[in-house]
Amino acid sequence: MAINSPAPAPPHIYRLSPLRRVILDGVAVVLLALPAAILVANPAAFAIVGLILLCLSPTLFILLFSGWYPRLVVAPEGLRVRGAIGYSSLVIPWGNIEGIMLRANREGLILREPLQSKSAARFKNWSGVRFYGASLYDADQQRLIDERRYVPLAIFGYWLRHAELAAELAHYVPSLADELRAKEPGYRREQSKYNRTIAWVFAISLLIMAGTAGAAIYMRHQPPAQRAVFEEGNRALGLFAGRAFAFALGIYAMINIRAAWGFLQRKQPGYAAFWLSYAVIQILLVVSIFAF
Repeated sequence: MAINSPAPAPPHIYRLSPLRRVILDGVAVVLLALPAAILVANPAAFAIVGLILLCLSPTLFILLFSGWYPRLVVAPEGLRVRGAIGYSSLVIPWGNIEGIMLRANREGLILREPLQSKSAARFKNWSGVRFYGASLYDADQQRLIDERRYVPLAIFGYWLRHAELAAELAHYVPSLADELRAKEPGYRREQSKYNRTIAWVFAISLLIMAGTAGAAIYMRHQPPAQRAVFEEGNRALGLFAGRAFAFALGIYAMINIRAAWGFLQRKQPGYAAFWLSYAVIQILLVVSIFAF
């Protein structure tokens, strides 16, 4: 006689945290605004706009793809994570989860046994990366990354706070329940402080954009003589800003060339090619700024 067993629960799929998606898409829009503004100001500048779009296209592709690709799937057999470590896909059995790290923008799983994937091995190359002087990962994270026992979940952090992800993790890994309860108050306080910082950055950015748009509208409604004075000032300001931007790009290009050389010396040609390609794009942008 057949016995009807209950159907397994369908996998629960979480995508990238909404704020991160907005930031990625917003940066892409801002990057596209530069060539669009040039084209509006000078409809004949197709060559300049085409060169800028060519240089920006790899970055735009990475931004848009990074917003779409990540997935976290909670299933009875384990946790499937895509896009947390590079663009790899990982399958983590529930029994391999030892603990959880709950810190604002540093959420992650701590594993019992090291990951055996190539992506986890490559992840070690990025654990010490610094951005504007700040390390992307703290000492505890770097140690766990070097041991291949860390799975970053910061890109899905929103769902830990505003959805059922934390409850589902505790359901499949009961040992996490007490840890989640103990860490949650401090985690939420830290996250609230982080959110306020993000809000200030957004507010200042919106203020700058509003001021720029307001100045442009104001200048368009001035008499021709006054507009000519404004345009002359804009050209001087644009020339200075363009040269300053080119100088900064040149510095970053040299840093990326140095990073590429370091990876090449460590016999990691893939990483060397990645950073060298960014240096080439930056050098092309510098040349275009001075050429036009």
